[in-house]
Amino acid sequence: MSQPNGNAVFSLRSMKIVPRNQAFLISCTSASRFAAEVGVLDVAEAAYRHASPFDDVFPYSGAAFEYPVGVGVGAAAAALGWLDLAEQHYANAFALCERAGAPTYLVATQVHWAELLVSRDAPGDAQRAREMAAAAHAAAAQLGLAYMSRRAERILTR
Repeated sequence: MSQPNGNAVFSLRSMKIVPRNQAFLISCTSASRFAAEVGVLDVAEAAYRHASPFDDVFPYSGAAFEYPVGVGVGAAAAALGWLDLAEQHYANAFALCERAGAPTYLVATQVHWAELLVSRDAPGDAQRAREMAAAAHAAAAQLGLAYMSRRAERILTR
């Protein structure tokens, strides 16, 4: 497999490589979340800057919805150390999921938010994280979301 040239890497990191069409927001949201999870912080920040103004919507490709934008940009903000900002993004995503009646995405939002609270560890965060993880764990079990159930369980067994 060939390696990308320097221009291609720069383009990805500045999001110039992503077409400006109906898939742009979904691409930036996903890139925010994935780059944050693997620690590619310059990509996470570039994607964050494009997607964060839309943290209270579900990105839609024309064929499918993706995690709420607030989850993707919340993950990026957390990885970048902007913990209070990350919490606000998760709160916006949570409210969106509740309004939309989207239980699968609600569980994912709760798990990401609870993980943030554990890592931030401000006064009251541990208790809030446990409560959120317990609710997510119960809903994940009911919905058959094994991966989210395991992530919630890890929080509960700390």
